[in-house]
Amino acid sequence: MLCAGLIWPWWVALPLSLFAALLAAAVAFLVARHVLGDRFHEKLPKGFEKFNRGLHDSPFKAVILIRLTTFLHPAVHWVLAASPIRLPIFLVGTAVGVLPGVVAIVFLGQSFVTWWDEYALWIVGAGVALVVGYIAYQRRNKPALA
Repeated sequence: MLCAGLIWPWWVALPLSLFAALLAAAVAFLVARHVLGDRFHEKLPKGFEKFNRGLHDSPFKAVILIRLTTFLHPAVHWVLAASPIRLPIFLVGTAVGVLPGVVAIVFLGQSFVTWWDEYALWIVGAGVALVVGYIAYQRRNKPALA
């Protein structure tokens, strides 16, 4: 997402990043739900049943709140795949929940480009001065050979 903000304008980077995030989340969700199957459910802790009951009341709101707090953490994809949440609710809730983070990361990339355009000469100059100063210091303080 940060790289998308560095490469493309925000109006291209933002939908592209959101689409890529949703695609990755959907793949992880479907793999955990259909490929791992019962082996995945057997490894869940005992308290997971209470979590599932909480998801029945308002699954859409739960997915949004989970995404707002954990963003795109892979374990969240797997845990939600083990719950009774259906894929469309998962995708829409994920889209709404991660949108603020995606916007922030893309705009961070955009602002870095703007910042770099303004201060690149100063940063490169300071880096060159540090390297030259370090080399001069090393040559001046070289131990004498006996």
